[in-house]
Amino acid sequence: ACCLGNLASGFPVNSFGTVLLYVVSYLREEHGSDVRSSGVSFVPIMCTIILSVTMFTGSLLEYLLGYTWSLIGISAVFVASLMLNFVALNSFGAIVVIYCVLGYCEGVLLVTFLSTAMEWFPKKRGLAAGVSALGSGLSGFVFAAIQSAFINPWNHLPDHAPYPGYPDEKYFSQHDLLKRVPQSFLIIAAVSCVLLSIAITL
Repeated sequence: ACCLGNLASGFPVNSFGTVLLYVVSYLREEHGSDVRSSGVSFVPIMCTIILSVTMFTGSLLEYLLGYTWSLIGISAVFVASLMLNFVALNSFGAIVVIYCVLGYCEGVLLVTFLSTAMEWFPKKRGLAAGVSALGSGLSGFVFAAIQSAFINPWNHLPDHAPYPGYPDEKYFSQHDLLKRVPQSFLIIAAVSCVLLSIAITL
């Protein structure tokens, strides 16, 4: 259960690198933004920092609200934030704010699931923590594969090089691909909701 929970919540940090080029291409081609890939590479780093700083609040919320209600509350915020990407992808600033919230939620969920796993298996705390953390590690592989398969089932390559001085800096311009980018976050939100619901129920 804890492994599934961390699998669901590990998306912001572990999968952003895979969808970065799709998101930047969407902003550029569909909304006329001049943002570049190099300008958004700080987002997963920012999520990691927020995750690390706010992990202690997971224990605080668990103390104040109890295990079940704290997980339900943070999970709801996490899934809602993923869904907001569907309408927020027209603004880079909105994306940054949403990923700050996602980083916070991931930190709280991670420490809550880890501590719970160790409480359930007090004689094998290391093994329990390792299995629980495994979900977070696998999330990058699982969600990146799901999102990439949905957005780009044709295996299109980036085809637009807007800067003559940087011919290797290319972005996607295919409209059939780009229109799937916002929808992909709804799919990720749905999958995360199912996994978190199973984890909390178990």
